[in-house]
Amino acid sequence: MKINRFLFSSVAVAGLALCGCTTPPASPAQGGSKPAAVAQRKTVNVPGFSADTAMFYIKQQCVLGPRVTGSAASRSARKILAGAFSSYGLNVTQQQGEMTWYDGKKRGLTNIVAAFHPERNHRVALFAHYDSRPFADADSNEKNMEKPIEGANDGASGAGVLVEVARCLQQQDPGIGVDIVLFDAEDVGAPGWVGEAEKAVEHDWCLGSQYWSRNTVYTSANKPKFGILLDMVGGNDPQFCVDMVSRQYAGQYADGLWSTAAGFGFGHIFSNRPGGSLIDDHYYVNTLAQIPTFDIIDYREQRGFPSTWHTQDDTFANLSSGTVDLVGHVLVKFLYEYAAK
Repeated sequence: MKINRFLFSSVAVAGLALCGCTTPPASPAQGGSKPAAVAQRKTVNVPGFSADTAMFYIKQQCVLGPRVTGSAASRSARKILAGAFSSYGLNVTQQQGEMTWYDGKKRGLTNIVAAFHPERNHRVALFAHYDSRPFADADSNEKNMEKPIEGANDGASGAGVLVEVARCLQQQDPGIGVDIVLFDAEDVGAPGWVGEAEKAVEHDWCLGSQYWSRNTVYTSANKPKFGILLDMVGGNDPQFCVDMVSRQYAGQYADGLWSTAAGFGFGHIFSNRPGGSLIDDHYYVNTLAQIPTFDIIDYREQRGFPSTWHTQDDTFANLSSGTVDLVGHVLVKFLYEYAAK
């Protein structure tokens, strides 16, 4: 979910920012030695992550234009993404539901759920959203504010990375089950010009993750041990910090991935320090589905979200394949190292 500083009265989280990299450096991050946890890891055979493949699937979404929930472009994107997961051998289902938007109207949504070895009880979950914002309400040009955005970084990037992760799973079985869930209707919250008192519902963002989290079909045996959410993982000059929700519910898992990044020399990009208080899809996965989940999201307290966030500048041309490559390599290495434990 994505708006700065919204206060929920019905939850015990106050002052939360709602969500909803440069090319990898050639030399290690400065300052400090490699964490002991990284140095002591045993060697794990990890499949190679292809940024080119991830960027291909990001572009396939972007050329459709804005993929607002319920639109023809959204349906086309869903067909592309579901087809890609199926081609890599995952069991794909489309979870259809209905949620009330900020304006009081009920609209349908469709989450994409792709399961790698669904019969396995030892599982982890990977999340992103594939819809794009109906409004460019953070654009500096008022004429653009009521137009939908392309959502290259905010939406397409996370989905594209997870398609490539699916290819890695097919290439080399990590020995655990993996559920990849692409949420719909993450970015349909009220535009900035609508006041809180005018909203028909309180939790008007992240509708797909709310629906999925309330309707999971896991048992106590096969419920994922933890989850990882990707959101805005393709922009320039990123910084991925650990937000309060991630720290509270899934801190030990976040520490593991951030240590993996440090082992690559990316400790200055994956900065293991407080990264603000964010309500994104991971908030609802944590509180409703009760799966410990952390967020990999480009946000820093001094800057906030990237400058392209919720503007007409969130386009494929403004993405960095280096960032996609960095995030993908860190994610895959962490996943396979966890599976090997």
